[in-house]
Amino acid sequence: MTVLYFRTRQHRRFELRLPGRHEPLPDPSVSLLGVMTGAWATQAVAAMAELGIADRLADRPELGADALAELTGTDPDALRRLLRYLSALGLLTSAADTYHPTALGQPLCTTTEFSLRSLAQLYGGPFYDSFAGLTYSVRTGRESFAHRYGQHHFTCFAERPELGTLFNRAMAASAEMFTPVPALADFSGARRVVDVGGGNGALLTRVLRTHGHLEGVRGRARPAVLLRRRGLHGGGAGGGRRLSAVPGAARLGRRAVPDHSPAVRAGDASRNRTPRSGAAAGGSGLRG
Repeated sequence: MTVLYFRTRQHRRFELRLPGRHEPLPDPSVSLLGVMTGAWATQAVAAMAELGIADRLADRPELGADALAELTGTDPDALRRLLRYLSALGLLTSAADTYHPTALGQPLCTTTEFSLRSLAQLYGGPFYDSFAGLTYSVRTGRESFAHRYGQHHFTCFAERPELGTLFNRAMAASAEMFTPVPALADFSGARRVVDVGGGNGALLTRVLRTHGHLEGVRGRARPAVLLRRRGLHGGGAGGGRRLSAVPGAARLGRRAVPDHSPAVRAGDASRNRTPRSGAAAGGSGLRG
């Protein structure tokens, strides 16, 4: 029962009784504050992924905060504050100083099928930094990643193997979200699909498995790789298909990367000529 109280000229107190529970209308300022502090949530999830908290708690459900701090090499008080915030976000539940991953937090476990841990680290790392230059990008039309890091993200990842490995793992994890893509896009008039920034080719492989007449090009900062229908090898490709190098293959933009410049978009050959009857395969996100 919800009771609302009013004052009128005829009544000192007027009660309106409504069955059930009724939440008050949201305050726009409070809602806006939640949007503005979204960066805190991104970093909290990234910290949970970086510290391997989900794996630790899944392996030892009875683990207390002090023991977890010792295992993760963190300050106990600071870790408790992080755990409380993660609980408020719905990633953990708590009871008697122990914490447990919820259904929302379980995808950060590395043992979970299609783990999103690498994606959380990528979104809370280099991509998070690139968005700090969003105003610059909007004003100039140039990519914020290069403004922040001094080079395009593909070049940066190629020169820093740890970031390249993280990017490939993150793209493979996000590919599972795009299961409907092969059935949604019309590939009937194409014979070749190009995916630049496609990581280890997990999403492109889904397209090739659904449309047997296609061959695929996984474009990268280094020479692209042709994924032919007859055979494919390599991490995340599966299916026993074959990979063969294709020097000078077209490089098309992958939409999962949030900081593309106009020079690296689907349909732009980026110094190489786009194959005729080609189609671009990509994920989701923002494009410059």
